Amino acid sequence: MLRVKREFGSVFFFRAMQQMGLFLTVLMFAVVPQVSMAAEALVKGEFRPDRLNPQKNQFDLSKSQVSRYGYCAIVDKSFCPSRGILEMEIGGQPIVTYLPIPANSGGLKISGDGRWRSVDIVSAAGEHNTVQVRLAGGSIAFRPGRNAGAPSSQAWRSWLPAGVVAASEAEAYKLIFGHDNSRLGSCPNDGGRQNGTGYNIPLFLTLFPAGVAQTDCVGQNQYAIEVAYYDKSPHLYIEVLSPSPLSMIAGDYTGYINYRIGAGGDIDFGVGITDPELNIRFEFTVVHDFGVTFPGGSNLLSLVPEGGWMAWLQRGRKPTRLFRDQKFDLAASASFRMSVVCEYPEGASCGIRNDSGHQVPVDIGVTLPNFRDTSNQPVSKYPLASAVSPWFRHAGYYVGKATLHFEVPKADMETMLAHSGSRYSGNVTILFEPEF
Repeated sequence: MLRVKREFGSVFFFRAMQQMGLFLTVLMFAVVPQVSMAAEALVKGEFRPDRLNPQKNQFDLSKSQVSRYGYCAIVDKSFCPSRGILEMEIGGQPIVTYLPIPANSGGLKISGDGRWRSVDIVSAAGEHNTVQVRLAGGSIAFRPGRNAGAPSSQAWRSWLPAGVVAASEAEAYKLIFGHDNSRLGSCPNDGGRQNGTGYNIPLFLTLFPAGVAQTDCVGQNQYAIEVAYYDKSPHLYIEVLSPSPLSMIAGDYTGYINYRIGAGGDIDFGVGITDPELNIRFEFTVVHDFGVTFPGGSNLLSLVPEGGWMAWLQRGRKPTRLFRDQKFDLAASASFRMSVVCEYPEGASCGIRNDSGHQVPVDIGVTLPNFRDTSNQPVSKYPLASAVSPWFRHAGYYVGKATLHFEVPKADMETMLAHSGSRYSGNVTILFEPEF
């Protein structure tokens, strides 16, 4: 009779009951330097495995610090999620005074660098991973000033020179910029208008092609004008490619990136932007899952010969081996290793003993489908011993069956036959150590 206990260990030692699944969070913090006099934003990613969806291998970025006033927050809430981008406020004080934009100066613009940049995120334990991020676009909304006290309904028309007449604000806008508000310079307006006809407060949202060093969207007004940026404008948009969370060690990771705003910077919104920089902090949390569930009664295993005892009792066929295979349910999003603790040590493994003190070894092994050891070999009847095994690794999140194997070798089985009628027993504790 073999008593089997299942226990778990990590940096600290903990016990797991028979029906227990474990979610462990290792909290790790790193200090990130801050740059003064700059706007700040937060990209927050969280990952927790889902046993009902083991293929899930992406961070949830929904808790990131995104704008509450931008196009994606107010006008079209599906725009950013459908494109996998985040909308960030530049910050600073909104412009309240009207800014003169000389004719043909290109003062109204959205220009940016759409190339990918690498951000190193680090845990307090020193684990490094890389996040890829790029500027995915920008948006501005502005209202026209009124020249010579013209009514607000004629704001654009008031800037037309003598002899140039427009029947509407839309027509005046086209005369000033050479096109309607469906684009800004050569770039399409990927968003939409914000208010009314879209000409009293035009909104321009343009997306930068990935990998392109510079996209220049420049509004060339043919006549001198004055404009004011609309409150909470402008915004920039970023795309984030996070690492595979299933390949990361559990913990909290931090990193940051800095974008320069203005002429010659990473993104340029033209005149009147108060913040010269935007610092984006990245906080990524990985929570791994590890759990084993054994069927009821599996803590007490009976080793039996192949074909059962009746073959010996009825036909006189001596058993050549005693064994038992015990299946269990395994959920593991992290690598783990195993070892055994024995009541009766027998070499590197365990033994069972009868009342007279005769002891025989029990070979203990494990089969983990789709797992590999550190030599990249499949884990099939891998011998378990008092020494800790190598790490057993799986490419993703495994939810399925695994098997423990117990067997008395043939030569030792023959020595047991000399003690017919004896009862052999011993306690074996199986240790699981997840890589948390």
